[in-house]
Order: sequence, then C-alpha cells, then structure tokens
Amino acid sequence: MLKEISLDVKNTNPFRELASKFSCQVNVVDCKDTGFDSTNLLLEVSGQNSEQLIDELREVREVRTIYSSRPMQKRGKGSFLVIVNMRMPFYCGLAQRSGGFCLSCPYVSTEFSNETIPWKLFITSLSSMRIIIDALEKNGSAGELSDVSHASPGEVLTVRQREVLMKASELGYFSFPRKMSLTEVAGQMSITPATLSEILRSAEAKIMRHYVSHTMKNSVD
Repeated sequence: MLKEISLDVKNTNPFRELASKFSCQVNVVDCKDTGFDSTNLLLEVSGQNSEQLIDELREVREVRTIYSSRPMQKRGKGSFLVIVNMRMPFYCGLAQRSGGFCLSCPYVSTEFSNETIPWKLFITSLSSMRIIIDALEKNGSAGELSDVSHASPGEVLTVRQREVLMKASELGYFSFPRKMSLTEVAGQMSITPATLSEILRSAEAKIMRHYVSHTMKNSVD
C-alpha cells in the first residue's frame, strides 16, 4: 500500500551561506533529475549583490555548470533566473535507492534559516522507510519521522505548488475573464512573473498527467 511519510531532516541547502553573505534571496523554483548522477535546479536570485552571488556559486564544490539569464528588474533590484547543474544531492540519491517519490525537496525550500526542514515522500513499503531512516542516521542528517499516512491523489503536487495554485485561484487568475494577470498575481506573491509561470506550468502538467492516467484507467476498467 502506498504511504506518505513526513520527515524532519537536516537543512543542507548549499545556498544558505551565500544568501546570507550577499544579503540576497535565493528561491529554488524547481528541480529535475538529469539521469546522469546529477540534478538541475532552477533558481531565482534577487538582490543588489546577485551577480556576485552567482559568480561565487560557480565555486561551490557540488556545482558543475551554471546558466543564468539576463537580469530582470524586481523592486529596483537585479533578479536572475539560474539553472544550476550539480552533483546528485544526498536526498535525491536516497529517494532513488529506496524507490521513494519526493513530494517536497529539502533543496526546494526558502527556509534557509531553519536547521531542520520537512521532507515528504511517497513510499511503497515499510522496508523503504527503514532504508531512508537508516541512511539518514548514518549520514548524520537527523531523520525524525513526524507523520505516516495513506497516500492520496491530492498529494501529487508539492506543498509549494499547492500554495501557489490556491493563491492564484483565490486572486482570480483562472477565472474567465481573468481578474488578475500573471504579473499582478506575481506581485501579490512577491515573486517574479517568470517564477510564477514556471511553478504554475509544472503544477498544471502534473495535474494533467494525473487526470489523463486516471481517465484512461477508468475507461479500461
């Protein structure tokens, strides 16, 4: 039976110190497994010292390649979209080895000041949970189990995606005609339109895949 587990794990986000050092905000928008022992992270970096932060980010040991956009203006400060290709993070590798499916990612978090952050996964068996907890303890990454529950279709989206979708809906972005534009909704959420667009695109794609797979399954049944 598919289960959802919630763990409190050590915050090992490599961008924490850089964000503090350069007084910038680093928002991890999304992540993608490349399949080549590495992960791509889409970042939004904003602040007066964004360019210096990005330059130093290239020197982070885990980082392999960086691609950055031209600066965008956000409240008078430079803002960049950055794709970071980095060595497979510990948590990503652990999810793969255990056969788990991440619902939230310890790197896709803006809670840089917290020493521990929540990590939610779907698991297929209790043995998978034991693999995860044992590996966390061995790695010194905490791993306190805070919740175990039955998986539900609504949990296909990450916490961040659900929050953004609900807020966009509340503001009338999905109404016809629209009550607010993408730019206006982004302003209400204090993020750039590009960041909002990427989160919505990723969430909508997940919803469509889930709907299509269930529709096809029911038609076969």
